[in-house]
Order: sequence, then C-alpha cells, then structure tokens
Amino acid sequence: MLQSMTGFGKAECELKNKKITVEIRTLNSKNVDISMRMNSLYREKEIEVRNLLTSQLERGKVDFSLYVEQGTEVTRTNINAPILQSYYEQLQQVADKTNIPLPTDWFSLLLKLPDTLKTEQEEIDENEWNEIVKTIKEAIKNTQKYRQ
Repeated sequence: MLQSMTGFGKAECELKNKKITVEIRTLNSKNVDISMRMNSLYREKEIEVRNLLTSQLERGKVDFSLYVEQGTEVTRTNINAPILQSYYEQLQQVADKTNIPLPTDWFSLLLKLPDTLKTEQEEIDENEWNEIVKTIKEAIKNTQKYRQ
C-alpha cells in the first residue's frame, strides 16, 4: 500500500519531575533527511534517535523535536565565590586607580560576569531514557498512522 510522506505525530510522557513532549513532522523527500531539536541533556543520544527514526520512517524530510518541561524541582545553581571575589577585587582596584566609584548595584553586575554562577549538569537516568524511547516510538507510530 502506498503511503504519504507527509505526516505528524506527537506523544507525551510524565516523569518524576518533568514532562517530555516528542513531535515528529514529515514531508515528501526521496531520501531520509532528519533535522533534530532536543534538550542538551539528551544530545549524547542523538545517534540512537536518528537510527530509530531512519529504521521506522525510511524516507522523507523529518523534523524531530523533544521538549522538556521542568517540574517543581529547581536546577541547582551555585555561586562561584572565589571568582566573584576576584572580580570584585579587580573592579575595586580599577575604581581606585581611575577614581570611578563602584556602582551601588555592583553585586548584580558581578553575577552577570562569566563563570560566577555554576549550574550542576544533570545526568541521564537510564530508566528515564527508556521511558523517553517509548514515547519516541509512540510518536513514530502516530506519524505512521497519519501517513496512511
């Protein structure tokens, strides 16, 4: 049976502290051409996702998007105190030499400088990734239904 190359599929899953949404859009094309948008946390899994899409969708221009909505758990960000202190001392030295007063809101200025805030990089939980793969497969199945 001939099937259209134009399609759309979407699937969602709720994990302990986030909501994952996968969207797949396909258009007609001789070869498979995959364009991907994913959260940087899952970038290392890109080849696995590409292989899954290629094996299931075979042809067409494929736009794949994986969106992550964080729940109530806040990303841990720490102030890098030694760097902040160093910046402050340097600003103070320059201010003394040039007779320019330090701004009254110097703290907000310091926080905008490079490396003053450290965000802890989250690691991929394999059980979580397995749930995401199921969601990707569901989105592929929905795309295939749309193409029929």
